[in-house]
This record gives sequence, C-alpha cells and structure tokens, in this order.
Amino acid sequence: MVFIKSKNFLRSNVMEKKYKLGVFIFRRDLRLYDNSALILGSKLCNELLPCFILDPRQIENNPYRGEPAVQFMVESIISLKNEIEKLGGKLYIFYGHPHEIISQLIEKIKIEAIFLNKDYTPFSKQRDELIKVKADEKGIAFYIKDDLLLSSLRAILKDDGTPITVFSRFYKKVVLSEPVPKPEGLKEVNWFN
Repeated sequence: MVFIKSKNFLRSNVMEKKYKLGVFIFRRDLRLYDNSALILGSKLCNELLPCFILDPRQIENNPYRGEPAVQFMVESIISLKNEIEKLGGKLYIFYGHPHEIISQLIEKIKIEAIFLNKDYTPFSKQRDELIKVKADEKGIAFYIKDDLLLSSLRAILKDDGTPITVFSRFYKKVVLSEPVPKPEGLKEVNWFN
C-alpha cells in the first residue's frame, strides 16, 4: 500500500455536521460535478478525504485488462487530480486492495464515514461488500449511492424480477415515471489545507 501523507481534505463551510471525517472513493465516477456520493459526503462531513484506490486485481495482468482502458483511467485520474488541485485540494492515490486500504485509513486517520457510488459488476459487488464488512466491523457509516446509470437497475425490472424486454414498457416504467434528477454540483465546500 502507498499511503500519501498530507493534510488536504475537502471541508465544508457549514459548522458542525454528522461526521468529522469521511472518505470518498472515486472509481468509475472520476468527476467532481454531479457525483451523488461525493456531494452527500460533502453535506454530511466536516472534512472529506477524496481518494482513488489502484486495485492490483484491475491494473495488473488479467483477462479483462486492456492497455487503452488503463491509459484512459490514468489520464482521467490525472485530470481529476488537476481539477481538485485547482480548487486548492489534493487527490489521495493508494495502491492495494480497497478493503485493506480502508482498514488502514480507519486506523490511521479515524474516518467516521465512507462514501462511494454503486457499481454493478460481480467483481465490484464483491469488492464493495468487503469494504462494507470492514466498515461494519469498525462501526463506520457506509453510504453507497446509485450514480452510474440514469435510473436504478431495480427500475428496469418487471414485477416478477425479470428485465423489461419491450421498449414501450421500459419507456412507461422508467422514462415517464422516473424523471432523471437535475445534475447537482458541490455547494459550500472548501478544500482543507
């Protein structure tokens, strides 16, 4: 694990909030604007540590890895890092298994809450469950938000739990009944130095 020592956290202008310190884990959601879990974390935490965890299972040789995908991820992380630095903050980048990194952050900096956006692949579900188990073991709040898709996966299922396969049914159930929420930005948030 690479632990970068610094004191740059995301801190909100509002006085006291539910948690003193939380951590937001960037994954597919490498953006500051319209990022549901990041916005929630900024509303609930006095300080929010933004991080990206390079998981060796994803970036080292595996059957799903592709050089263009890794290059795109690296370029996106650099862009995100630059965005955060323009606002006076710092993106923390760690290398290791996410649940182990989180366990170390809990011990080293006493985080009280974890925020992340939901991912749907079998690998992601297992990874997120391990993070949640660590959070539960330590009494840390765990927040996971639907953010990757325009509607939740539950919305595209029929009453019997199978996927909707006819477009008109999908349109009526999802498009007409579940309007896409208006994008939201970070409000009243400062970077802590």
